[in-house]
Amino acid sequence: GVIYHVPLNSFTLNIGGFVDKHFAERIVEIDTKGLAKGYKNSTSKSAIGFHGFIGPEFAVNEHMSLAGEFGYRNAEIKNFTGAEEFIPEELTVDFSGTYFAAWFRYRF
Repeated sequence: GVIYHVPLNSFTLNIGGFVDKHFAERIVEIDTKGLAKGYKNSTSKSAIGFHGFIGPEFAVNEHMSLAGEFGYRNAEIKNFTGAEEFIPEELTVDFSGTYFAAWFRYRF
């Protein structure tokens, strides 16, 4: 990914974007009658996604800062088929959406 730091008067504005790899696994536990859990069968799939963000970082002193970021992630695993013949439908696992994060950072 890429992060660009824009120093302003009292804080730094961080702007960035990343390429992500997302994983999902579907597990089905059924017996041959489709009633009780008898054995486990699974399938997994992955997809490439992208996300970008913007957020301020306020320096408290030379070692500490408070930061936050607001971003959007676009990541979707399509055509995620069933792990078992009794459940053959396709699923879409969607990690997309907006997010907000905040943290305290201490530098040694």
